[in-house]
Amino acid sequence: MTEFKKESEIPLSFNGFSKIGGGIIPRDIQVAGMAEFSHNVECGDIQVSGTLRARGNIISHGKMSNAGVLRVDGSVDLHGAFESSGSSTFQDKFTCSGTLTSSGLLKCRGKVILKAKSLFHGATRIQSDVISNSSIESNGVTIIRGNVAAHSLRVWPYEAGLKIKPLKKLTESVIHGNILVKDHAEIKRTRIHGDFYASSILIGEDSNVEGTIYYVDSIEVDSNVSLPRPPKQISRGEFKQAIEQYFAADHDEFEQIREPLFCPGCGQPLEEPSKFCPFCGISLRD
Repeated sequence: MTEFKKESEIPLSFNGFSKIGGGIIPRDIQVAGMAEFSHNVECGDIQVSGTLRARGNIISHGKMSNAGVLRVDGSVDLHGAFESSGSSTFQDKFTCSGTLTSSGLLKCRGKVILKAKSLFHGATRIQSDVISNSSIESNGVTIIRGNVAAHSLRVWPYEAGLKIKPLKKLTESVIHGNILVKDHAEIKRTRIHGDFYASSILIGEDSNVEGTIYYVDSIEVDSNVSLPRPPKQISRGEFKQAIEQYFAADHDEFEQIREPLFCPGCGQPLEEPSKFCPFCGISLRD
């Protein structure tokens, strides 16, 4: 595909109800009303303060911000930062190259690839793995049903005066898979079903790790936390091998981002690879 270039600094604005087919949009997009993208879209920045439903994939060569309702049925390849105080739902793989800050509701059904610092301040629901080249910090309520791999990790609860024990469950974070952290990891009011690897670990109050804890340098456990099995100290070589094996298995996720298919002749989005473009009829064999 050719290099993306914006043709105008004036954004394409949707203030009422609009529906477009998709394709390459060489401008930023602003949605203050209701908009629907029927197919794949490639564009600059995306700013949502209304409602946006994208039924295909999105490639954004800028940043994405949402203060309304955003739903993407396909994959997202975001080259800039992501910031959301609204409701964001991604049904397929979500890749973010810039910083991520979510203070609203974030739901992801596919794998999440993060290449910069990530801050989860609201409610987060991720159905698959989370892989980060940087740090992950959560002080909201985070539920992850897959594995987590990151450079550093901090999962703490949202403190809103919930000191009554039955109510503390409302602010508990849960990670159903394994955790692999290259550097330091600390959790508080967090339940982990899988194994827990990190160079150094802090396990705070109201936490539970059902799997085995592996650490290299140090571990600190709150006096009120009872672990089902004792932590195991491993060598830095063993730790490095375990981490590299996991990251190697997903290394291609950082390099090979699935892109929407577009006709090189007319620029219209293609649902599947085919011999001829259904819009302009040119051959797609080469």
